[in-house]
Amino acid sequence: MSTNASISVNAPVADTRRRSVIDRLIATYRELNINIRPLPEADLTRKGPEGSVHDIVGQMRADELKFAQALKERLSGVPAAEIQGETAPIIGTETDEDTTVLLISQFGTARATTLSMMQGIGDADWSAPVEGDTSLADRIESLATNDELQLERIRAMLGGMPSVGIGGAVR
Repeated sequence: MSTNASISVNAPVADTRRRSVIDRLIATYRELNINIRPLPEADLTRKGPEGSVHDIVGQMRADELKFAQALKERLSGVPAAEIQGETAPIIGTETDEDTTVLLISQFGTARATTLSMMQGIGDADWSAPVEGDTSLADRIESLATNDELQLERIRAMLGGMPSVGIGGAVR
């Protein structure tokens, strides 16, 4: 009986955490779409001491594609085919000429894949350890936190533009 009581007490906390991290992941793409996509490419590719907005968005795209693939492997149990070489493209069509708008679009596609797969994660998988004491929920939380750090870097490069919050409200 105490087991059922603890499940019912902890379930809303888990649901709230899950909803919160999903909202944060959605807010990242929303901010890239609303605040970054409309800017001139010249502003986004201008190099500063920490690189460019284009560089950061490109890394975010690569990280999201890798995360989505790792999540798929974790949930399906089927490993991805290995690609030899450290410079192998992630999508297979990347070029140095890819615009920031294209990178944002590809990031959005990968993020939608991640979010779609997250919908099918059961409570047991959500909180089960993946490596050591780190759960899938912790990994997803880390992804959202990294997004926020990268968006802060982008805002700083662009002169401190406001962020877009959950629901599209400017903060």
